[in-house]
This record gives sequence, C-alpha cells and structure tokens, in this order.
Amino acid sequence: MNPETLLDYFVIFIILIKLIFSFTYFSHLFLLYIELHKFGKIDKIEKIDKELLRWKERTEFIFSICMSILLIYHFHPKFSHLPIRKETKLLFLFFGIILLFSAKWTIFFDEDSLFIKTLNKIK
Repeated sequence: MNPETLLDYFVIFIILIKLIFSFTYFSHLFLLYIELHKFGKIDKIEKIDKELLRWKERTEFIFSICMSILLIYHFHPKFSHLPIRKETKLLFLFFGIILLFSAKWTIFFDEDSLFIKTLNKIK
C-alpha cells in the first residue's frame, strides 16, 4: 500500500490499532495459559494482565469508532462512487468478525430468554 491520501493514512492507523489489539489479546491468552499451568496466581502476571486487558478494551473501542467512521465515509452518498480498496475490504471483514465474536450472545441464549422459551415450545 502506497499512502497517497488522508484516507490511506487513516486505514494504516486502523491497521496499527488492530495489530495492537491483536498483541494485547494474544498476550492475555498467553498469560492465562501460564497462570493455569502454574496452579497459582502470580502478582506480577496479574498486574501485567490487567494492563493488557485495559489496553485491549481501549484499542477495541478505538477500532470500532474508526471502522464506524470508515463505513460512514464509504457509504455516504457524496463519496459512494469511490472504489473500496483491498485493505479496506479486509478491515470490513475483520470488523464484522469482531462484532460477531464480541456480541452479547447470552441475551438470546440465556435460559430465560424468549428465544430459548420459543425453541422449547417448538420441541
């Protein structure tokens, strides 16, 4: 990618945010793995893990805001004639996947939800 416009730099910023998010997410998983296999809590690991989770949440929020701005830009009637580049398509794909995984699925699949009650009545 050869950045030429402000939009290109914005896409690069979003990719960097996504990389930071990925680093914090996988580091958190790694620390959980270490903690589970040591059969005890280590204070230093706990502090690092809390900081990683804090930055994971922040970068996820920044990513969502940036992707929302990118969606508005690409689907605004004034700019709708612009082609969507490969990098932007990939970001839209990642955004959709993150939204699916971070959705609160327990709202629909909780035992007391209307969805589960309806499924039980159909059986």
